[in-house]
Amino acid sequence: MNSMLDFRIRKLHPKMQEYVYLGTKVGLFNNLNIERVVSRLERVEIGINNNMNSYAHTLPIRIEDENGNYVSKGINIDINKDKVDSKIRQGLFYFEDEILFHEFSHAVNGIYEEWFEKLMLGYDVDEKFISTSPIKEDMIKNLSSNPEFRQIKYAGILLDDFVSQTIAQKMINYKYERNIYPDRERIFELSEPPIKCNCSLNGCWQFENVAKKFIESMYGVCDVDQFCIDAIDKGIINKIFSKYMKRKRGFIDLYKILGYMGNVSFSVISKNLDEYTKATDRDMAARNPKKLFHSIKELNGILDKNAEIEKVKMGFGAF
Repeated sequence: MNSMLDFRIRKLHPKMQEYVYLGTKVGLFNNLNIERVVSRLERVEIGINNNMNSYAHTLPIRIEDENGNYVSKGINIDINKDKVDSKIRQGLFYFEDEILFHEFSHAVNGIYEEWFEKLMLGYDVDEKFISTSPIKEDMIKNLSSNPEFRQIKYAGILLDDFVSQTIAQKMINYKYERNIYPDRERIFELSEPPIKCNCSLNGCWQFENVAKKFIESMYGVCDVDQFCIDAIDKGIINKIFSKYMKRKRGFIDLYKILGYMGNVSFSVISKNLDEYTKATDRDMAARNPKKLFHSIKELNGILDKNAEIEKVKMGFGAF
């Protein structure tokens, strides 16, 4: 680490300095990505908002440019200190660290930057697919008209939250020298029938099994650490597209994967959405338990197939 970068790190918020230190210790931050991590953290402002329903919230700070477009000039992380302190009093001594490290991980990862910071759920997934392969525009229009894929823009929530919580928990386990997050049997009750799963994530555990299957479809093995490292790169979305575009039917498979992922995300967060946003799921593809189970079943099938494709290629650990 050069002296200038070290100087910049020392100017960060003390918890951000600790975050950088722990990230290097657990092997996620390295000489290839540490400058990006620091640059992203330099854009973060931390505030207190005890009126939120959640423990914390990360949102872009937007300004209007000379052309009338809203652009991000930074990231604001609000912490509900009252709720966090309540958890600490209950014995969760690590909880403030978990919350902060999770939110910092939103700020530094490329999924959040590309999918949310720039456009904040205005991310035009269809446009991304069309730009990747313009000759398939009619195919995309056909897929996008399918109610099953209407919530495709919410797919990024699943991957972003999985990466952010995974990074946070790795740091917590290292800092406190114990496994604070053992595997637990959980029941995903939003689907019918309910789905039993073993999960180690404390927050967003509903996304864990799907995210791990997606990772296996990328590498042929479930290399979570490698995916988290790759996700720190600004180009992670392009890498995902590039990976799938090289496969037979990869174009269609990726669209369906993101569409079904969007249903899972939407089902989990819908309790916090206003009625107008919920109404976008007018066919109930995400909120009807039986339809959601269908989405998860179809999603798992496509991911398993692509994992086998990658295993045959033996392309482990790299895009």
